[in-house]
Amino acid sequence: MRERKMMYVLILIMITVCVVVAGITIYILYGTAFEQQREQLMATAQSQARLIEAVVKFDVLHQEKYNHHYADPADAPLSHIIDAHKYYVGFGKTGEFTLARRDGGNIVFLLKHRHYSFKKPEPIRFDSNLAEPMRLALSGKSGTTVGLDYRGVTVLAAYEPVAELNLGIVAKIDLYEIRAPFVKAGTITGVLSVLVVAASVLLFLHLSNPIIRTLEDRTLELEKINKALKRLSLIVESSDDAIISKTLDGIIVSWNNGAKKLYGYTEMEVKGKSMSILVPPNRLDEMLGILKKIKRGESVNHYETTRQSKDGSIVDIFLTSSPIKNEQGEIVGVSTIARDITDHKIAEKALQESEQRFRNLVENSLIGICIIQNNRIIYQNPEQERLLGPLPRDPIFANLKNVHPDDAEKLRQLYKAVASGQVQAQDIDFRIFHPNTTDSRVTMKWIQCRASFIKYRGEETILANMLDVTRSKELQRLVRIQDKMFSLGRVAASIAHEIRNPLSGINIYLNALEKIYDKRESLEKVKEILGKIQSASIKIESVIRRVMDFSKPSEPKFVLTDMNKPIKEAVNLSEATLRKKGIQIEKALASDLPLCQADPNLIEQLILNLIHNASEAMQDMGEGKKIEITSSMGKNCIFVTVCDSGPGVPLAMKDQVFDPFYSTKNGGTGIGLSIVQRIIIDHGGLLDISASRWGGAEFRIEFPIEKGIGDS
Repeated sequence: MRERKMMYVLILIMITVCVVVAGITIYILYGTAFEQQREQLMATAQSQARLIEAVVKFDVLHQEKYNHHYADPADAPLSHIIDAHKYYVGFGKTGEFTLARRDGGNIVFLLKHRHYSFKKPEPIRFDSNLAEPMRLALSGKSGTTVGLDYRGVTVLAAYEPVAELNLGIVAKIDLYEIRAPFVKAGTITGVLSVLVVAASVLLFLHLSNPIIRTLEDRTLELEKINKALKRLSLIVESSDDAIISKTLDGIIVSWNNGAKKLYGYTEMEVKGKSMSILVPPNRLDEMLGILKKIKRGESVNHYETTRQSKDGSIVDIFLTSSPIKNEQGEIVGVSTIARDITDHKIAEKALQESEQRFRNLVENSLIGICIIQNNRIIYQNPEQERLLGPLPRDPIFANLKNVHPDDAEKLRQLYKAVASGQVQAQDIDFRIFHPNTTDSRVTMKWIQCRASFIKYRGEETILANMLDVTRSKELQRLVRIQDKMFSLGRVAASIAHEIRNPLSGINIYLNALEKIYDKRESLEKVKEILGKIQSASIKIESVIRRVMDFSKPSEPKFVLTDMNKPIKEAVNLSEATLRKKGIQIEKALASDLPLCQADPNLIEQLILNLIHNASEAMQDMGEGKKIEITSSMGKNCIFVTVCDSGPGVPLAMKDQVFDPFYSTKNGGTGIGLSIVQRIIIDHGGLLDISASRWGGAEFRIEFPIEKGIGDS
């Protein structure tokens, strides 16, 4: 291919040389012809100018005899020249004379010209870039130039002034007319040169192509062989594996860098020596056996063994040995590739130890673990076996017969969500009926389960972790019962306290009535005592009604509500009472609140309870009693805050103030804030207690704009 390229370059050089030689020759001829034409034009222009001057001088001398009818002596010769020029076509195809004079700022042509249909050209401005030779002649200059004539065409022109008449004469020819024959000759010469060279080349190629093709084929083959050898050499030298060639007797012939790194010997140290220097004493028989196999034409592939390095250390390797054959197919040597697997063996051992540690952790875990593939349990640890029984068995997700009926559906939904990949992991608590192994009794167990979607050995798998939380659930149940009993005891004590005082009064009043009856005293006194008995009875009825209201609250009646309206009504109802107690109440209600689903009567009751609670908290304060109520818009919710300047709510009591019948005030029932919390929960809202800007309590309520718990 390279020789063919060189031949093409040579052909191109030959064509270029021919074209350049022809071009130079034509250029020289063109220069000579141009110079001759310039001299001819100059001689013509000068001779014509001198002739006109001689005629003018003659006519001036003999005016009275021949030209007495002309007013100006110069008019006669000019008239003769113009008449004579009528019959002059010009020279060549484009050559002609032009005669002109300067008239102010214009050049006025006097003769008719062939390029203007034998009419006079139009006057041209003297400062124009046209008629350059005539402008030079009218400026009194003499010479030749290449420039634009009155048509704007590039010409070779000789210009000469006619001094006697203040005229300018120009002899010119189009530059194209001078060049045309040389351009034609150059084109013909170039084409002929290319054709002659091309014909020669084609003949040469026809005769030399078979030879060139043979040379190219052999060159390509040699290049491919050289590239393959270089590539093979680079692969061998850059390989991390030890690549060694040796004779059939085990004598080392070649040794790459990988072998140097593996065994520690340089090529000079081992070349010509027996392979036995690399073999541990207990492996010599193995080496001889491998050489026997090679002599039989067999190969040894990926054989795991050990070898000995220069420093005496033992190296674990994978060994591959193959026979080397000559062109006749005879086995003449051995090729050995050894790969260091020391790190692999260390990693393999570490992996085995890690797997054993992991297995010990899983096998001894208090959490039951099982792996489910294709709806079949492929592994479970001992704890899982204790919880659900030995294998083979169906997964608990697939066979729900031992699952509590209330939990079966949610367990089915969990398995469906995790198995389909909708969720990566999900937790659930469920109950199972577990047969006792010691007797025939069936007990119920609580199981806490996390099911996770994973890939195990390339397949979609569910990993289930299960923990027996029966004891924890039982303790939680006992704590709830204890809490309920404690709350019930506190409620009973509070009710007893609330009712005991009125009952004591009733008993006192009844004893008084008995004494009055015995003494036959006036009926007015009896009437007074009966009124007090009735008052005590009403108080008992009030306590019982509050308890009933708390235990059986009315259902909220949700309507679209402007939250500010029940707030304002609650403030209006409380203002007079608060004013008497010296409490200043302020409100800052947002004007752009949207309508929301709420029960306005319950909202009014909520605000009244919070105002009453704040009022009672500040009853022992002398001054600075303030209550502020605000409303504002949040993200998809409405915020309502009730702040006071009282003593506030201690952090330790934040969770207790909402307990039924819990109160820190003398004479308080402890029901007000419980009712507030219940109303907020019924509206799907949230309640938070913090410190106000005055150091008192701030109750912040968040109402959803859409219906909360009250949705139907």
